[in-house]
This record gives sequence, C-alpha cells and structure tokens, in this order.
Amino acid sequence: MRAIFFLLSLILATLPLHANQSAVEVVSNSFAANDNTANDRGNAVATAAQLTTTHGSVAVDRLYSSDSECGDTHKVPVAMHTITIDEFNTGKLDTTKWTAATYKSPDSKPGVNLGSYVSSGIDFTQGMLRITVRQRKSGGGVESSGGAIISKERFGFGTYEFMMRMSSTSPTPEGNGEALTGAVSSGFLYYNKSESEIDLEFLGNENAIWISAWHNPKPAGDPRLLDKISNKVIDHDLATRFRCYSMVWTPEAVDVYIDGTKVSHQTEHVPQTPAHHVLQHRGTNSDKWGGVATVGVERYFLVRSVGFTPVVAE
Repeated sequence: MRAIFFLLSLILATLPLHANQSAVEVVSNSFAANDNTANDRGNAVATAAQLTTTHGSVAVDRLYSSDSECGDTHKVPVAMHTITIDEFNTGKLDTTKWTAATYKSPDSKPGVNLGSYVSSGIDFTQGMLRITVRQRKSGGGVESSGGAIISKERFGFGTYEFMMRMSSTSPTPEGNGEALTGAVSSGFLYYNKSESEIDLEFLGNENAIWISAWHNPKPAGDPRLLDKISNKVIDHDLATRFRCYSMVWTPEAVDVYIDGTKVSHQTEHVPQTPAHHVLQHRGTNSDKWGGVATVGVERYFLVRSVGFTPVVAE
C-alpha cells in the first residue's frame, strides 16, 4: 500500500510564492509544483539528478553534515549543514512553508469509513506539531478525522531527518501510550502520482513501519504496484517515544535509519525528481492497511522537527 496516491482528490486553491520559487499549480486530482523549481533552501534545482544547489559550487573535498540529531552512521556528502525545515515551536502552522489538507483521506469508503483531513486535527499545544485521529460510529460505518500538512517547496537528493513519535494514545510527548488499530501515521516525500515517493508509514494495527520507494515512470497515468519496493520494520517502541528517522536519498538508492541504525536499503524504483514533504495521521477501518477502527479513543502523532541536508554538487 502507498502513503499517498490518495492525498489528492481535492486540492488547494492557489498557493503563495516564495522569493525565488516557482508557482504551485493546481492539478485536477493532485498537488504539484512546476518542474522549473528553484528555491532558497539549497535543495536540488530543476531535477534532482542535476545534484546542484542554489548555494553555488562546493569544494572538491566533500563536506559532511555535523549537526544532526540522528548520529553519524548515515552521513553522506553534503553541501552544507542540515537545514531545519521546521521545528514547529511557534505555536501555529507556518503557512509560508506548509499547507494544511482539508479533504477526503485515503481509505475512505462509503458505508465503511468516512475519512477526512481537517484543520482541527492539527495543533501545537505541546510545543510541536500534533495531529489527532478521532473516530466515531456513523450510520453503519465509522467517521474518521485526522490531519495532514504538505510542504510548499520540493526537495531533492540528500538526507532527510524526522523527529517523530508515531501514532499512540499519549496526548503528550513523554506520556505513556500505545499503538492501536485504526490509524496510520507517516512522514514521507511525494510528487505527481508517485513519480517520486518515499514513505515511512506506521500502521497502528501492526505496530510496525513500512518503508517504500515509488518511481512511476509514466506519471500521466496512475502508478502500478510494480513501480514500488517495500520493507517492513518491526520495532515496538516506535509509538512509545520519539525516534529519529533518517532517509538518505541518492540517485542510486534510498537508505533509512532509525536512531542511526540502518533498517532499509533499497536500490529499485529509486525516484529521481524533487518532491514535497508530507506529514499525516489518518483513521482507517479495514482488515488490512491500518486496521479496524478504534472508536472513541483519540490517537496522537507528534513531530518535533523536520530537517534536510542536500547532497554535494558534483
């Protein structure tokens, strides 16, 4: 299953521009930024394969990031220190960086699960991003509300870092809580019908994370299951405390680390185009992905920070 060939049935009206960023287009059933991307964050310009940054050329002897919270076992050549995309500590959503989703969530099915992303599912009362899933009986099925935010910029090859506590019953960062069936929390990258997609998806019913890379070579059409590769990682502490997830994306591979330990190495279906950050938490009611609903019990997905370290220019 994928994180987000989904997030996209309805979409944002128009989005404001950054100082030197291309406009974000509204596409009938997806969100996307123009291909001629150039921005002020040091990420890949035009296409990820160019391995260039808007900060200019880099010395021949490559530099390495030294300010990561995730340890140093995953270091790759980079052009500068980690860029903190957001620490979510201002008490509100930074709308210059993010757009909140307000539309039907995936796994929504009439009579089974009426799922939606709502702005009321997002708050910053804990000094960080918190996205809440709520589920209640509705007719013969369940009504599920959650939340999602999507970055307005796209980012290319480099190291991505997410400080996250996956879906649990704890409303506070350090409180006791457990994973329950009926929810999926995730941090991932996405662009244009999975032309680029890399997922870190935590399933409440499995208490496990699925790591997937997607590369749809013909994004004019829908992606196929043949366009992805996935690994399942079982770690029963993903929902009990904060963990540091590092995703190292190069033209040849996607490597994922949890707290500095490599848990996945993928060399097939590696995407090549810059993509948006997505952070989401949604309710499910299924005997498969995410599991059957847990009605009347709120679950919380907490994100302390998101960072990005672009690769060195060749």
